[in-house]
Amino acid sequence: MKGLLALALIGSLAFTAFGQGQVIFKSGELVPRITETVTSSTPRLVDGADPLFRAALLGGPVGSTAATIASEAVGLSMLSSPDGTVSYVGFRTDGAAGIPNVGSESARVVPGVDWGGTAMVQVVAWYGDATDYAAAVAANDPRGVSNALTLTLPSGPTDPNVADLFGLQVFNIGPVPEPSAFGLAGLGAAGLLILRRRA
Repeated sequence: MKGLLALALIGSLAFTAFGQGQVIFKSGELVPRITETVTSSTPRLVDGADPLFRAALLGGPVGSTAATIASEAVGLSMLSSPDGTVSYVGFRTDGAAGIPNVGSESARVVPGVDWGGTAMVQVVAWYGDATDYAAAVAANDPRGVSNALTLTLPSGPTDPNVADLFGLQVFNIGPVPEPSAFGLAGLGAAGLLILRRRA
């Protein structure tokens, strides 16, 4: 019996040690709001009437690498709701355009970071039918990324000190140049430097 109790206690401690804390995916703190240059040549607020505009929250342990519009993040994964059913979301419309439509399903689980731990999070958004950010990168869909935040997760499910995304900066969702365009731009810059040195 003592052996069973000890085993149960060890199992409980192991579960606690590898628990997954949560962050609140709310972007009401994003002012001004997310814009897009996919359907317009000048930036305008993302209109959720178009379901192909999608947003998600990436997260993971501190020390992970943030995503860029050219590549995926290293160590950050796309976060889902506690029951695993919600990952990406659309955008709101009308007077709330430019705000991801998180609704009441705002809790997101951060794998690899326990309750009370420190996590790195980042908002990403794209235009297309990809169901996750990695697929949007692979398809070279128009996309954008926020700055990355380091924040402390609440101590447990009932902790009122939720981890809000204060400090996030807004960004634009737009077409991403092909890698060859980056190379040509680099060659052009190098040519200008050579000409300048000769002058």
